[in-house]
Amino acid sequence: GMWAQVQEKYIFPIGIQKLELYGDTPPVGTRLPTYLEITEVTSKTMQANIEVQDGAGNVWMRIQGWKDWIFYWWPRLFAFTRKPTVNVLSQTMSLSNLANGCVCHTVDNENLRDFEINALARYFLHHDEMPSFHKLAEHPKRQREWLLGRIAAKDAVRVWLKEENTEEMLHPAEFIIENDDRGQPVVRNPGSDNSVPKISIAHSHGRALAVASAKSIGVDLEYISEKDTTFVEAITSSRERDWLTNVPSQEKAAWVTRLWCAKEAVSKMNGTGLNGKPKAFEAITFERSGDMTIQATENGQTTKVHTYQEENFIIALTSNPNS
Repeated sequence: GMWAQVQEKYIFPIGIQKLELYGDTPPVGTRLPTYLEITEVTSKTMQANIEVQDGAGNVWMRIQGWKDWIFYWWPRLFAFTRKPTVNVLSQTMSLSNLANGCVCHTVDNENLRDFEINALARYFLHHDEMPSFHKLAEHPKRQREWLLGRIAAKDAVRVWLKEENTEEMLHPAEFIIENDDRGQPVVRNPGSDNSVPKISIAHSHGRALAVASAKSIGVDLEYISEKDTTFVEAITSSRERDWLTNVPSQEKAAWVTRLWCAKEAVSKMNGTGLNGKPKAFEAITFERSGDMTIQATENGQTTKVHTYQEENFIIALTSNPNS
């Protein structure tokens, strides 16, 4: 096992060809010199021969053809499965303009694709959350992205609670993330009387992002892709389209995505979601840094939103310091 881990492989025994015993079982506590020879390694399996001595210089046992199945697990995944109340699976994400006391975590399906999804769900989901997971079984892509979102959110919540309360980190299955009547994710039953953070979750194209904060917060994540004229007209105002005409053509897809993400982030912070009405929010100021001011067309309320491009994704972040 140790040899495999050094090679960034994780193994599970699946059988032996032959077992030979040459004496009685040594007393409990006896130190048994053991010799292992790796005889074959393929992309999926590993075989070895093992000799175990009895502690007095005699051979006690020989095993021929010990066979293991190889798992190419992400090292963070292995660390988490060993000690889930010590380690988190997702990665901390540092975003400029992320307020003190906010915790942001992200996770990518690419790092988890070799781990069975139902086993992963049992690590992270409370019993009461499993029905929501199973309802998505007919849509594997949606199911996996939903779970990725819960992984990022639960890790962010666990880290936030630990930083706030300096207690041992909770197991992710100890508490529940559910949607309230408006569809906003909320933390329930965190295992103590301590206050719980507000959260926002986003996922797109096999990646998820979540933020935990004492204040209302909204985050969105979208993959940058070309959008046709019909889509752009459906989500933007005439003022926004006029601004987009001045954007270099090679940047237009990213800026359309920034607009969409910014509106999503504000609606999530408000706890309502867009509800199919992206024009209920309008960008009234734009900065080349990616910051913009979003105004609710119904009541004129304005919100500052920070947007970031990371590789082929756009991230939007906003918060309400008064909530």
